[in-house]
Amino acid sequence: MIRFQPSEFMKILMPATIAWYLSKRTLPPQLKHVGVSLFLIGLPFILIVRQPDLGTSLLILAGGAFVLFMGGCAGAGFSACLLPLYPWQSPCGFSSCTTTRSSGS
Repeated sequence: MIRFQPSEFMKILMPATIAWYLSKRTLPPQLKHVGVSLFLIGLPFILIVRQPDLGTSLLILAGGAFVLFMGGCAGAGFSACLLPLYPWQSPCGFSSCTTTRSSGS
């Protein structure tokens, strides 16, 4: 039995969609075009991470970010655009992933 999730299409469609959107604009992209691109990347990312399918969602995020980077959005501006997505890096949050050991005595 072959199982195929619809989110698998987004691995290919996300970079193509961002490239299509940016191809009609001047490069490097202006801030409003970067914002629209981040929305186009962020919406499927959030929906897929809630499935939960962290691997596919991170590939979609990386594919869209790579096209933004190649389109000319680089440096501090690029890092600032991706900074709000940093908490999604860990599925259980940083504080709950740490383990504490109590002493036996």
